[in-house]
Amino acid sequence: MLHVAKAAVKKLKEAASFNLTDVAIKELVRSTEARDRIRGARMLAMATEERHVAYIIELLRDINPEVRTAAMLSAGKVRRPELWPVLIENLHLSTYGNIAMSALKLAGESAFHTLDTAFYKTGQHHLTMLRIIQIIGRIGGRGAVELLWKKIDFPDRKILTQLLLSLSYSGFTARNFQTARIKLSLETEIGDIAWNIKSRLEIPDEHQTDILMKSAMVEEDINNYNDIFMLLSMIYDSQSVRLAKENIMDGTTESITFAVEMMDIFVEDELKPKLFPVMDDLKINDRLVKLQNNYPPEDFDSYEDLLLQVINRDYNRINRYTKALAMFRFSELSTHVTADRKSV
Repeated sequence: MLHVAKAAVKKLKEAASFNLTDVAIKELVRSTEARDRIRGARMLAMATEERHVAYIIELLRDINPEVRTAAMLSAGKVRRPELWPVLIENLHLSTYGNIAMSALKLAGESAFHTLDTAFYKTGQHHLTMLRIIQIIGRIGGRGAVELLWKKIDFPDRKILTQLLLSLSYSGFTARNFQTARIKLSLETEIGDIAWNIKSRLEIPDEHQTDILMKSAMVEEDINNYNDIFMLLSMIYDSQSVRLAKENIMDGTTESITFAVEMMDIFVEDELKPKLFPVMDDLKINDRLVKLQNNYPPEDFDSYEDLLLQVINRDYNRINRYTKALAMFRFSELSTHVTADRKSV
């Protein structure tokens, strides 16, 4: 036991006395042994001179996952701007994405400009964009809120949802013109729920694909409701909104009635006729009737017309799974029509 302790102390002393000379670090970084490169990557966490940055960049592109991981951890500790673009390149990779996020988060607000520029880069990976939003939100602060708010009109539903989550994480509260913009987003979400309700009523229960499509629209509405509550928490007291959400999600008549009565106190009158029909405990037809004053129902000439409208609907208003089901069902109906014509 004493022998092991002495060996450990010796190793610690060697590490403490290690000098980041060009010769010593080059031997480790260029070694054919992965364990040496890992050691070099860890030692570079103490790097303070500009000439060492090139070694970290070299290790950040190492073929060995353990070496690259160690280099990312060191890059986070060094906090040099030259390293941030290389870390961003790894955000979309499943093996390194979370580590790259942690390293960039350590950089703090000083990395905002690099992150924001990378977000708008042409051809940027979608996952990289999502993770950039997450990093900015986790760093937080006034600068983070400003950067996130600038993207509120970004034309991608998944990005926008992550943006709302990050703003909520940052404790964002809307002011002045921001409140009006959030109300527009609320109306859009409610409009999507109204469209889905009307569509579900028109979809028959004759085929398994029809049932799956109805279920897919119900799942979409769950996401819409989550976004609605996030938006409400940005313009009203977040604790009150959270309590209302919990009661509505509870699903009982009493809890839903309590939630609506509570929202009746803090929600502005102009929003109530649009919001309450999707919150109250109503039958689906009654819900649609109350919504139609502000959201006139879509008219479908036939089931095929409904399917075509689902297929052609904006990707930000309906998810790809629902579209795929509609395409499959439409192809089935088209095949049957063709077969009938041939038989005639």
